[in-house]
Amino acid sequence: MQKQDFNRFVSLLNTTAELTGTKPKSEEALAMFFKVLERYEFEQILRAVAAHTEQSNFFPTPADIVKHIEGTSEEHSLFAWQDVLKAIRKHGRYKSLQFTDPKIHYALSCIGGWARVCNLQEDEEKWVYKEFEKFYRDGEKRKLSWNHPDVPALMTGITEIYNSAHGHDRFIDPPVKVSCRVNVPVLQLLERKQIPSNLSLNKCLKNME
Repeated sequence: MQKQDFNRFVSLLNTTAELTGTKPKSEEALAMFFKVLERYEFEQILRAVAAHTEQSNFFPTPADIVKHIEGTSEEHSLFAWQDVLKAIRKHGRYKSLQFTDPKIHYALSCIGGWARVCNLQEDEEKWVYKEFEKFYRDGEKRKLSWNHPDVPALMTGITEIYNSAHGHDRFIDPPVKVSCRVNVPVLQLLERKQIPSNLSLNKCLKNME
């Protein structure tokens, strides 16, 4: 938000206070509220407040609004898993991939690597996802980036593994870049209908494009 958004931001919070039966906030509290949330666009905050008031009778805290915009750690790991499943369907196990989210590389390496997830049986998906979720959320908590030693640079496919082992480096293609939704706010994804609003692994699998 910009300084010129302050008045309509205050108006939004005052209206929300009226809706939730809460006393209007002091000028100091409103200024602090604005400072905490100024990195977001006003329209994002408006949608987040609307989403909050649909689910709660209480006045939202800044943390409530951030959660509605950014999503929870559980949601992040589920979106990441969807990206992994889509990549498996599109590219398979033979190509080497590089996801734009380093936490995906970390989590996959912790659960056996690209080859393992590409060979999943249907009855294994639920349990492997639980492993993936644990390590992905760990990577998020640790704020892992590409320069961290626990984050492999790519997910190596079978073709590259074979060619590298047999000295056929000239036949190794560059990894396929796979765009992830890690930096897209959760409300924006819901509005685009890219994820189900009632999050579950089974529903995600059924809603995969």
